[in-house]
Amino acid sequence: MRRELWAVIVALLSAAIIAALSVAIVVVATGRLEFLPAIGIMFILYWPICVVIGGMFFYPLFWLAREFGWGRWWIAAIAGFMVGFGAPYMLAIREGIFHLALWFGAAGAVSGMTFWTIRRFMMSSRPSHIAASAD
Repeated sequence: MRRELWAVIVALLSAAIIAALSVAIVVVATGRLEFLPAIGIMFILYWPICVVIGGMFFYPLFWLAREFGWGRWWIAAIAGFMVGFGAPYMLAIREGIFHLALWFGAAGAVSGMTFWTIRRFMMSSRPSHIAASAD
């Protein structure tokens, strides 16, 4: 259980880094801000938001999918897209910037696949005490 919790925490924080970096690049690429300093500032602003959103929405979707045996990479990508697309879509309807919601959904999909990959890698590797005794 402890190893599973550690793997999920590391995967969630790593996925939030990827999501925040993706969102920062999208915001800068759409011409809203100057390029280089804005990526760093947007990353610092978005990373805590991505951690909270991932913990509140993606993490429960991950466990729900896992309970039904849907632990594949494409399920993580779909769940990440839904989480990344959801809130910006609500704003996009009012503001008329639907394409930005799609970019956020894509960032969520990449983040979901990152979460799945890191968690899977950490859970499939042998514990260090087993690896040491095998040598």
